[in-house]
Parts: sequence; structure tokens; C-alpha cells
Amino acid sequence: MTKRQVTFSKRRSSLLKKAAEIAICCDVDMLFVAFSPAARLSKFCSQNRFCIYNFEIYRMNILLRSIKQLA
Repeated sequence: MTKRQVTFSKRRSSLLKKAAEIAICCDVDMLFVAFSPAARLSKFCSQNRFCIYNFEIYRMNILLRSIKQLA
């Protein structure tokens, strides 16, 4: 495990906690997406279908970019 992976794993939980806190305190729909150095996905979404829908669009855009880069 590299130093970056260790740092990310230590900070990931506090980042997700802060995202939840902002969503509750500000009464907003929140979507937080982070990829670790090992390319693992961490996400937080406040309980709203709009967030989940936007996350799916985000994933599709990433997939399309990856396909275009391979071509």
C-alpha cells in the first residue's frame, strides 16, 4: 500500500462525514464521488433520486471518455 493510499483511506471517512453534514445542515442534495489511488470508488449521496440519477449520468460520461481515449 502506497503512502497516497494510506492517506486517502485515513481521510475518506471524514470526507464522507463532512458531505453528510453539509447535506443535512444546508438542506441540499449532495453527491460526493472520489476515486482512490487504487481506482476504488467512494461515494455519498443524500437520499434523493435526483442525486442517484446524476451519479449514473456521471458514470456514463466517464465510460464514454474512456472508450474515446482507447479509440
